[in-house]
Amino acid sequence: MDLPDLSAVAQQALLKSGEVSAAELLAACAERAALVEPVVNALPVECWKQATQQADAVVVDRPLGGLVTAFKDLADTKDLPTTYGSLVFADHQPVADHPAVALVRQAGVQVVGKTNTPEFGAGSHTFNPVYGLTRNPWDPTRSAGGSSGGAAAAVACGVLSIADGSDLGGSLRNPPSFCGVVGLRPTSGRVPGGDPKFVMATQGSIGRTVADVALHDAVLSGQDEWPLIQMPLRVAYSPDLGGLPVAPEVHRVVKKAAETIEQLGWSIDQQEPDFSKADRCFETLRAAFYAQKFFALAADQRVKATVRAEVNLGLGLPAESIEQALATEQNLREDWDTFFSKYDLLIAPTSQVSAFPVGQEWVKEINGTALDHYTNWMRSSSRVTVSGCPSISLPAGFTPEGLPVGIQIVAPRGTDRQLLSWASLIEEAFGVPIRPPVEALATTDPSRLPPGPLG
Repeated sequence: MDLPDLSAVAQQALLKSGEVSAAELLAACAERAALVEPVVNALPVECWKQATQQADAVVVDRPLGGLVTAFKDLADTKDLPTTYGSLVFADHQPVADHPAVALVRQAGVQVVGKTNTPEFGAGSHTFNPVYGLTRNPWDPTRSAGGSSGGAAAAVACGVLSIADGSDLGGSLRNPPSFCGVVGLRPTSGRVPGGDPKFVMATQGSIGRTVADVALHDAVLSGQDEWPLIQMPLRVAYSPDLGGLPVAPEVHRVVKKAAETIEQLGWSIDQQEPDFSKADRCFETLRAAFYAQKFFALAADQRVKATVRAEVNLGLGLPAESIEQALATEQNLREDWDTFFSKYDLLIAPTSQVSAFPVGQEWVKEINGTALDHYTNWMRSSSRVTVSGCPSISLPAGFTPEGLPVGIQIVAPRGTDRQLLSWASLIEEAFGVPIRPPVEALATTDPSRLPPGPLG
């Protein structure tokens, strides 16, 4: 197996034993990037030459020493362009790192660039007017998801050992589900650098395996324990998270995954929390968050219409509506706490659909149900967001067309490391392949592929 196809944990073991040098791993990942990036475009900002010049100074016995990574283009990164996917910031180069970026740097990684994202992270389809479209490595006519689509696609291809991402409505879960990798959304407020008022947004980790994600998460959170597995577990199973439309091919994979989990000896009950207040709460707080961050761009025609609409919606919210939504968020967290007094885990679809065609800006219909807003198809993730609970997307199977499908596993607030331990057992039971067909990507002519929403 080639170096880029190994898990980050396996790469780290080779680095620490001296069997592979940091420079050799870097060169292998650069070679992989040269094969797939002309098609996938997950890493639009590259600094391989700079990383190569620094490779001999890498200290491999640091927590992430020698592993290859890049930072999401929403996270400020010192000395590298950080455009947020917007023409407004096309020439922006921060003077300081985001706190999560700083933690990962200090852990000894080799930084090779920035991963692509939708403009200001809005929508789970990675395209923007600065760097263009990121394609799904399993099928480049399909979306890689978003807003951490570049990160998920680059990890899936073996261009990166591991990656950071961020998540408001599903951005650490939808892209891993679409790209066949693992993504962890931590407990709200657990990772440094978040907004103290609007806590739904968080940084998190993407890797090829649960153990890879655990390695990265330990650096972000400062927690590295692997709690003992409690047996048997009490698992709640929600096939549609409160009646959401779910594509048949996704439902089939998630149902089979639930049956596989039951074979571990864990009890499975078809139960779920009350989701009736989740959508309005999420939509209000999302709009308020965007208005607070991007109020100056409300009328800027360089910014895509969905972002401007989100900002203007937030600017028009009365203060009492925001405070009421914050109170509802707290109530929902307490409701989930009560739910998890009866169950250890909740399993459900990560995404309501598999990867959709790149020409669509968002999913507008599922099973005959029309969806009139760019976030409505993401409610399988956003309904979990408001709980503040940690959730992980794990590859669970494939559609008949060969597209990955993820299962979302949710645990009580603050049990992130326990969730990772449980997820590692489930991952072993699934045994899902994690490598897309990179050889086919290397021989694909990008000019013959359908364009993204921007043409």
